[in-house]
Amino acid sequence: MPNARFQAAGAIGDAAIREWGILTDDNKRSLILYCLNYVMEHTGSPDGYVQSKVSAVAARLLKRGWLEFPDQEKGAIFFEVEQSIQGMHGPNRQFAGINFLETLVSEFSPSTASSMGLPKEFHDQCQLSLEVKFLKDFYCWAQAAVFNTADKILNSNVTIPEEKACSAALRLMLQILSWSFKPTLEHENLDAKIKSGLRSDAINLRKFERSLVKPGSLWTDILISSAHTTWVLNFYTTLRQKYSYDTLWGDSPIAVSCRQLIVQLCSLAGAVFPNDNGDAQIEHFMHILSAVILWIEPPNVIAESIRNGGSESEFIDGCHVLLSVASLTSSSLFDNLLKSIRLVIAHFFLV
Repeated sequence: MPNARFQAAGAIGDAAIREWGILTDDNKRSLILYCLNYVMEHTGSPDGYVQSKVSAVAARLLKRGWLEFPDQEKGAIFFEVEQSIQGMHGPNRQFAGINFLETLVSEFSPSTASSMGLPKEFHDQCQLSLEVKFLKDFYCWAQAAVFNTADKILNSNVTIPEEKACSAALRLMLQILSWSFKPTLEHENLDAKIKSGLRSDAINLRKFERSLVKPGSLWTDILISSAHTTWVLNFYTTLRQKYSYDTLWGDSPIAVSCRQLIVQLCSLAGAVFPNDNGDAQIEHFMHILSAVILWIEPPNVIAESIRNGGSESEFIDGCHVLLSVASLTSSSLFDNLLKSIRLVIAHFFLV
């Protein structure tokens, strides 16, 4: 029966795309809302792959009608999704709402979008529209979901449903920061940044399938001014301490999602930082390195743990952070950052 529902969902989606031109506006909206309601009403079902398929159909249909539907109608659809993501209907629906946005962002991203037999211009317009009008809101909703579940997760001695929703929210934030943001014409004092030791060398990042994250000044409030990165670092550090007895915790979904988000935050660049001669970006690197240094040092202890069957993923992610910082700073600034952090750590242990 689940397989039949899976096949039926795919058939409905394909038929709707194929016959889109003859469907009425009410038909189109009803199909999207039906799929979303199905996903939300079956959040406790063990057949997760069916819900994922229906969610993908809803995302695909919403994109197909994106340029036709007024923003008010889109907002009404997203209002229901936001309510779920806020946790107002429980952690299972919260996860379903986050998962839908993951699917939607993927559908609007050029590298993972369905072709739908439409020209590139259609996809470009949809991508830009989502980025300008909704993407930042999605990030804020995911951020709030992590905040709202953090205390329960940190204070619980067992795995709880909120942990699944939190992991999904962290993945969504990572996915959004992996978005191919459109370049903006914003003034940056590049000379001052270069003098301070900052640079924008993305060549090394590309070798490891990473890239600069340049969302622009409109994202400064939620990514920089709000101390968002510091909160994520503290959250991971607290979780890490809580599960220090478990050598395999580093490979758990919440640990992996949180670390990968931290690695991506390390690649922030451009006008998202204020024009302050690079001070904010350097401070940003300092905060990250201060926490991440514990992932890679002391190397002999970490190597021994890995040899004894412990997870190596945290160490690898720590190396990716070093790569990002090294790619965005001069050799002298990078060296000074590491020296400063080691001095702080040495002082901490002496005290």
